[in-house]
Amino acid sequence: AYGEDVALYPGRDDDESNVPRTIEVHLLEHKMQSVVTDDESDAPAMVDADDPAEWESIEREAYLIATRIREILDSDMTIDGSRKPSLKDIAILLRAPAFRAERIVGVLDRFGIDASAQVRGTMFDTTEIRDIRALLEVLDNAQQDIPLATVLRSHIIGSPLSEEGLLAIRLLDRAVPFHGAVRRYAGEGEDECLKSALSKTLNRIQQYRRAMRDRPFADVLWEILDQTGYLAYVGGLSGGTQRRANLRGFHERAREFGTFKTQGLRRFLQFIESLEQGDQDLGAPPAIAEGADAVRIMSIHAAKGLEFPIVFLADLGRRFN
Repeated sequence: AYGEDVALYPGRDDDESNVPRTIEVHLLEHKMQSVVTDDESDAPAMVDADDPAEWESIEREAYLIATRIREILDSDMTIDGSRKPSLKDIAILLRAPAFRAERIVGVLDRFGIDASAQVRGTMFDTTEIRDIRALLEVLDNAQQDIPLATVLRSHIIGSPLSEEGLLAIRLLDRAVPFHGAVRRYAGEGEDECLKSALSKTLNRIQQYRRAMRDRPFADVLWEILDQTGYLAYVGGLSGGTQRRANLRGFHERAREFGTFKTQGLRRFLQFIESLEQGDQDLGAPPAIAEGADAVRIMSIHAAKGLEFPIVFLADLGRRFN
């Protein structure tokens, strides 16, 4: 029996504050019809990144949430009848924030809305950390094919090579490892632009390898992030604030690791690999400082005991596991 002794009672009496409480329910279809802009109806539809029909459902929800946040901030609404709402008054709650919170942060970022997602264990899966790890592996051992290909394909040192460029390198000499083909193409390749790009990349790699012999590898790592403009590049991507925080957090871990005796680059890479093999992660650092004026994105569980005047309960269309 659900009696008075087991019922839940609100700790706040809204009748005393005389402030109306509003609940909104927004229904979105799981699938949307793409807008056809071509006069010929039989023509194949083109994928448009700006067409909400091409987005995932959580991204369309985030778009709606961002729109409502802007409307709320621009409205005459007040908190407790005394002040206008700010971003830190707003929370977005999810049953399972992993992988979805970052999508929401990315959409809010496009609206210029600062947001902080409390998600752990996702740092190793990000593009920027994979890129910087690949570069460190090449600086530790230049004869590693997959990390070298990753560096050449990324923005970590210069402009990324195209898939056609990688193919041209491989076809130059299929009998040698990929790193050998890269060095050979830089000396005798047919495409002068590709040849020049490879020469510059290899020279920079050699320059950073020499620097790491004489200085703490964490100092050289920060120099790379600063000189190459990679921090600015990831800052311009979707969720750029969090991506920059990930790189800074990774560098901070490298700096802390380097303070121990005999702990160099190779041991740091072995430490990272051991975390992965043990199904562990460094944990994504918060992109926004605690107490900053930003929307908080967290799980329903993590929000227990907290009080936010404005709450969005998102991703309710998914089935329970």
